[in-house]
Amino acid sequence: MNQIPLTLLSPGTTAKIAGINSRQSGLVHKLAALGVLPGLPISVIQTYPSYLVQINQTQLALDQATARCIVVLV
Repeated sequence: MNQIPLTLLSPGTTAKIAGINSRQSGLVHKLAALGVLPGLPISVIQTYPSYLVQINQTQLALDQATARCIVVLV
């Protein structure tokens, strides 16, 4: 399996979260608190004007820089 940034996925695609690639510990903690955790499936609903993703029953709107930090397995 390859690890790629979430921003390379198309709407309608589901992948498994591999981790968060960021040196900003605040961002890592924020995403973890929102449920962005390794091993969970993440579905991309839309990519413009912001990234709308779904993890379990939670939908999150993310800017491109934040979405780029989320690494997924495909």
